Amino acid sequence: MRPFQIDSELKPLFSAPNHPSYPAAHACISTAAGYTLAGLSPRDAESLRSLAKQAGDARMWAGIHFRSDVEAGRAIGDAVAALAIPLGLVVPVR
Repeated sequence: MRPFQIDSELKPLFSAPNHPSYPAAHACISTAAGYTLAGLSPRDAESLRSLAKQAGDARMWAGIHFRSDVEAGRAIGDAVAALAIPLGLVVPVR
């Protein structure tokens, strides 16, 4: 379920996708991308991780996801990023 399906007073900022809320796909993708890029660019790592967090949080603020959805998405994204660089799936630009 999504937040507005539990609380009829809550109006999301935009139409919710017609698929389950858990886990939050935006948090999965944003975390995987942001953390992978952070691993490739240590100088910008803090900023990239912050942007990834904001992307996941934005879906919660918009009323589309619960915090638990976003946290589960982040856990998946973090696991993907942890595997991407050591396995050579991402080649750093030199």
